[in-house]
Amino acid sequence: MNKIVYSIAIIFLFLGNTIKAQSNSDINCPIIPRPVVYQLSSGDFGLVNNELQINTNNLPTEIGFYLKKQLESAFSIKTNLIEDQGVILFKKIKNVPYGTYSINISDNITITYSSEESCFYAVNSLLQLIEKNGRDLIIKKCFINDYPKFEWRGMHLDVSRHFFTTDEVKRYIDLMALYKFNTLHWHLTDDQGWRIEIKQFPKLTEIGACRDSTLIGYLNDSPRKYERKRTEGFYTQEQIKEIVDYASKRYISIVPEIEMPGHSRAALAAYPEFSCTGKQLGVPGLWGQFEDVFCSKPQTIEFIKKILDEVIPLFPSKYIHIGGEEVLQSRWLECSNCTKVIEENKLTGVNELQSFFVKQIETYLTSKGKVLIGRDLNYMNKLSGTSVSMLSKEITSNSNYYKIANDSEYCNFNQIQYKLEKVVVGSFLPLEKVYEFNPIPKNFTNLESAYILGGQANVWTEYISSMFQLEYMVFPRALAMSQVLWCREQKPSFESFKKTLIDYQFPFLYRYKVNYSIAILNPEKVE
Repeated sequence: MNKIVYSIAIIFLFLGNTIKAQSNSDINCPIIPRPVVYQLSSGDFGLVNNELQINTNNLPTEIGFYLKKQLESAFSIKTNLIEDQGVILFKKIKNVPYGTYSINISDNITITYSSEESCFYAVNSLLQLIEKNGRDLIIKKCFINDYPKFEWRGMHLDVSRHFFTTDEVKRYIDLMALYKFNTLHWHLTDDQGWRIEIKQFPKLTEIGACRDSTLIGYLNDSPRKYERKRTEGFYTQEQIKEIVDYASKRYISIVPEIEMPGHSRAALAAYPEFSCTGKQLGVPGLWGQFEDVFCSKPQTIEFIKKILDEVIPLFPSKYIHIGGEEVLQSRWLECSNCTKVIEENKLTGVNELQSFFVKQIETYLTSKGKVLIGRDLNYMNKLSGTSVSMLSKEITSNSNYYKIANDSEYCNFNQIQYKLEKVVVGSFLPLEKVYEFNPIPKNFTNLESAYILGGQANVWTEYISSMFQLEYMVFPRALAMSQVLWCREQKPSFESFKKTLIDYQFPFLYRYKVNYSIAILNPEKVE
């Protein structure tokens, strides 16, 4: 019977999933991101004595352990993994869209999936279906069919401005996994801290991972306010491997960011010979942009290549992010080494010098089998065409290079949600605004849209110094972003999303002890 139901559903999915999704839009589906098809049946699947038997046939081992752990820790459901027995059954299928899974809940629970990744997504959807009915836990009988829209469904984490421990990064990954994010953009270096061990250059962490003070007021305060306290921390290469492995078991790829040529003060504090002036500078506790950036001389390029030689083996992801934006060029204009590079390579000036700098890094990454990602690269035509531009403004170009939508108007979760919040960077980004985000401009053709890999939210941590505060800034806005990046057809109305959030997701986040914001429940707006 399950095979028949599933076959009919697949046919229906291809012929009319848009109609079906719209016809079910009045049903309050508990799952975020909402699945392509959610058909509610009558009756409930009850958990007898809060126990579940899981059939391990066709169940990937690590996913089985993950499901058991989640059921026991978040729901106190006693769970047994048993071969050839159980009420939760798994079945692998072929010839369906990438990432497809289905859940059929009747007198038992049948999960079908096309890949281990989609099996993992199905398991996390199942967790969101569990709800309390008095003292008992139940799951409403239903049929779900689902698969994602975008390849890149990302969350960013800045650990340079404020450091987060290995366990805190794992916690962040766990929460990402619950909502089907598949990419962690890990911002490991910036002006205010270098957070990754490089064995050839130990001073990067001995000096570059420490600062003596941190701005706690606004940048334009007069006088500026600082916390005069030593801030430090970095990840050893073994810790990096541990976190990468942890993420991979949750089907999350980690993309490291090593900033260049700007946002490099922490590196230059350790090795000032790779700046234009050679002067010894400290690691700043101030935010913003700095004149001192990597010099463009060949020795600097070789220094960076040696760093990348240690970074690349730690991260299986095909991507390496270099930042590449906000490069003040005043030092380059005055630097004899930079002038020499311009003259020897017949460049027109410092703007083309930046392109030349990035091109050398791109060529090196390509030789190592990696793809360069840069933020707001306005000189993509100077690169090979394989690199990716992460755009912090609305995408307007239809050039044939790959892009990741990252419009700061919608995607920077360091911005406030409620007027009583503490000092932050940016203005006001309520949940509803995040939900309006669309990575693909309305006027793009199907071909143009194919060059957009997806999108992500950013968590810049200038004023986020603890995991408790980070969770408050990220949730529930991350749920809105997950819906934006997953939903293949027209997403549910914001009112429908809000109802699901309040009725189902707030209790779900509470089970996971997430410090989520309830700003959406307060009618006050930012002044």
